[in-house]
Amino acid sequence: MNATVHAKPPPLPGVAGRQVKRKPKILIFVPHADDEIFLAGGLAVRAKKEIPEITIIAALMTAGFVPELADTRKKEFISSCELLGMIPKRFNFPLTRNIRVRDVGSNKPREVTILDPTNDTFIHTVAGVIIKEAPTAIIMPHERDWHPDHCATTSLVNSALLSLSSKNIPLNLMLLLARVWHDLSAPNLLVALDKATYLKKQEALRMHFSQLTSATTGKERITHNRYGIMLECIDRLSAVIGPEKILGPSSKDPGIEFAEIYSVSRVFSEGIGAKCSPRIILLNTPLTEDIFVS
Repeated sequence: MNATVHAKPPPLPGVAGRQVKRKPKILIFVPHADDEIFLAGGLAVRAKKEIPEITIIAALMTAGFVPELADTRKKEFISSCELLGMIPKRFNFPLTRNIRVRDVGSNKPREVTILDPTNDTFIHTVAGVIIKEAPTAIIMPHERDWHPDHCATTSLVNSALLSLSSKNIPLNLMLLLARVWHDLSAPNLLVALDKATYLKKQEALRMHFSQLTSATTGKERITHNRYGIMLECIDRLSAVIGPEKILGPSSKDPGIEFAEIYSVSRVFSEGIGAKCSPRIILLNTPLTEDIFVS
């Protein structure tokens, strides 16, 4: 199935009104170091193999919650990006907005500091990067992802896109919303991953050494990244329930073991267009540029 929309995109700038073919360029907005893996690690690995001319930039929004680990997280992020075929870029926006949440263990309210999506300087900076890089596709968390920094990242990028639209700056790109903590309500793209690609994602996750924890299992003490379990669950669950969420209940099982799942639409200067038609890309189906170029 080909991705189609119900709205006709505006013409791209070109000579004598002709459209100019753009090389695919993905700009991933990453809330925290290691989210690049969850948002598009497998998609990036497949894209670099199957679309040689593609460029993938991972833009890290914050340095994280622990200032003492900022330099360490930076090095980890760079190593992870290099393994996955991404070009690392960092904003290092400070966490300045205080909100109250409930502690998981005690259910008592506590205050946390997160990224402020309403900060005009942050919005202007992100808008400037979008203009400079001129991506053909943007990937970011979906609006209802559980983590407040993930939601703030999406809100901030949406505000940047809105500011560009209000200034009549041409926009014509694909928008891929991805899951990290919370499931997508209406996905329309599933990308199958082979085991080697999944294991490369796990390898990238292990490069985030600051996230390693130790645990005792019987007489053995092991060191691991607890998010590795989460990564396996997400990729396996996406492969199992993704096809039915995209194609409908009782749809044929494509027999895949790992997958990443997205909600894809097109963004024009006039706003977000209709969502793309449902699509499943199996291991024997090559990725094509139309996923990333409007």
